[in-house]
Order: sequence, then C-alpha cells, then structure tokens
Amino acid sequence: MLMQSVLTLALAINSPPAPSKFEKLARDIEAQVQVGKDGITAAWDSDGFLAKVMVGGGDDINTDFKKGFAKGYKSKEGSLGQTIASTVTQGGRFHLMRIREEGGQTRLLYRLLMPTGGLSYFDLLITPAGKVIDAYIFTSGELLSETIRRLYLQTAAEASQGLLDKLKGKEQLFLKNLPTLTEMQKANDAKQHSKALELYKSLPEPLRRDRLFLVARLQAAQAVNDDEYLKAIDDLRAAFGNDPASDLMAIDGFFLKKKYDLAIAAINRLNQAVGGDAYLIFMRGSMLAASGKVAEAKAAYLEALKTEPSLVEPYWPLVEMSMNDKKFNETAQWLLAIERETTTRLKDLKDEPTYAAFVKSPHYKKWLTARSKLSNQ
Repeated sequence: MLMQSVLTLALAINSPPAPSKFEKLARDIEAQVQVGKDGITAAWDSDGFLAKVMVGGGDDINTDFKKGFAKGYKSKEGSLGQTIASTVTQGGRFHLMRIREEGGQTRLLYRLLMPTGGLSYFDLLITPAGKVIDAYIFTSGELLSETIRRLYLQTAAEASQGLLDKLKGKEQLFLKNLPTLTEMQKANDAKQHSKALELYKSLPEPLRRDRLFLVARLQAAQAVNDDEYLKAIDDLRAAFGNDPASDLMAIDGFFLKKKYDLAIAAINRLNQAVGGDAYLIFMRGSMLAASGKVAEAKAAYLEALKTEPSLVEPYWPLVEMSMNDKKFNETAQWLLAIERETTTRLKDLKDEPTYAAFVKSPHYKKWLTARSKLSNQ
C-alpha cells in the first residue's frame, strides 16, 4: 500500500487536472490554514479513514475495543489540521501546489514551510464526495492511516489475548519487535547512537527494510560517521526507491556533511516527484552557492522567482549577491520586489550594518522614494 501511494506521487507532473468541483475545497483548506485555522478537520471523512485503519483482525478484536478506539481517535482527529495551523500561526507558510487525479481519486498537494526553515508536503486524498479520507505526509514517509494502524494493532494486541499470534506476516513481526524500535529511539535521544545501530543490526532481516527502523537507523548513523550515514541513506532509498520522502529526509544531512552534489541530486528527484516547486529550486541554488558555483546559484534563484514570485527566500541571496558586487541599483530593485511581490515588510535599513554600503549609495534614497510610492498604491 505504501509503495503504491509513493509511486503515484512520482507521476504527479503528468497527471491530468482534477475535476473543477474540488478546486473550491482545495482553496478553502488553503485559505483557512493560511490564517492559522484548522481547515482540514471539517472536511475529514472520519469513518472512511477508520475503515482503512481498522481493516482486518476479525473476531480477535472485540467490538467494544473497536468502538473505544474509534471514539478515542475521533476525539483527537483534528490533530493534523491543528498542528499545521499552529505551525502557520508561529510563522510557517502553507501553499496549495496542485490538484490532480490519480487512479480515479483526487489528490491535493500542499507545501508547508516551517518557521525555522524546514519543509514538508501533505498530499490529501479526496473521496468522490469531496471529503479528505487520508494524507500522505512526506516527513513520515507514509499515509497517516498506516501510522495510526500501527497504534491500533499495538493497543489491540495488548487488549486482545492471542491477537498477536493470529496476525500474519510483517504486522506480526513488527509488533513482536516494537520494543527494539522503542530502545533505538531511546538510544538516539540519549545520544547513544552506536547502541542504536547495534539494535538495528539485531533485527530480523525483513524489519531492516521497514521504514520506521530505517529512519531510526538514519538518525543514529548521521551522528556516527559519514560512511554509516551514506550507507543508511542508500539502504533507505533501496527499500523505497521511488519514495520522495527518503530524499526529503536526506537533504539536510547531505548539506551538513557538505555532500552538495548528493544534496542537489536528492532535491532534483524530489522536485520531479512533486511536479515542480520553486522552493526546491531555491534549495538547489543554496547548495550550488555553498559549493562555490555562484553563477549557477543565481540562475537557480531567478528560476525560482520566475516560477513563484511571491516566494521570499530567493530574494535574499540575490540582495546579498548584488551588495557583494556593489551593484546597488540591483539591491534596490530586489528590496523593492520583496515588498511588492511577497507579504514580507522591511524596516528602515539605515541602522543595519549589513546594508551600510548600500545606505551610503545614491540608490538607497531612490529605493526609499520608490518604496513610499509602493506603499501608497
């Protein structure tokens, strides 16, 4: 189920437009979240989602437990929408990327930029009736229903005697080894990263290809050494070859380890998977700049702005480049564009040491005049 959902993401760029009846839903969700409100929960199909979570188990999971789990879930089902809205309230930005139709189901892809500079995507799955029935979350690399199903089976196994033995295949194996995952997470939290890697190596071979264990291993390997980290990334991508979430997880690590070519390759794959994103083009420019390829970086920043002029991030390195080259006319143009095209508002720069040379130039006063005219429009 996970691989199917991931593979369809990679086809997004070629997917036909979704029926127009979902345009309003997509825009309404975006508009609500952009002002810090939960725009998702009201459109959420609780019963349809729980049907995906609770499929199977039969008579070994008693009716009272199922009802209790469903009631408990519904009391907290707004957590996804509330978490995203809270992130926006703290300075994050939520943006509808595209609407597409895949396999008879509409998907709404959104980008979330974190206040601290992080990035994630949320791919909402829509029913023919126009309700959200599930969400593929890039930072977890799986459908939300799969995440909640693990919790369901874990608590059901604890409450229903004999259920664990009657589960089949990977679900049974996962639950039997869940304590190892807990120990790996504890070891990582305690900065005992070598211990976490040893725990990973003790797992049955099928679980060494499970996403949750691979991600816990990745976190540990990043703190151990480059060879371990790169091997962990390779194994994650081998297990989930077309999974854009794997590339998203790897980008920061590649950057920190100054593996800029690998970071750019991951960004390019992710960009193709989501159907193109100006923010990823900006990230590619940042990697090029870090590797000393200034001209290529500038071209990437300009490409990002051509794609999405309201994205503020590419403007700042262009401002910096223009000041480094003492092209203060360009500095003024980029600063003016920031306030014209984005929601960012600048304060007077005369007391900012970074802009001292620009302030001394005649273009500073020209910028002030142009800025005043802009504010009066």
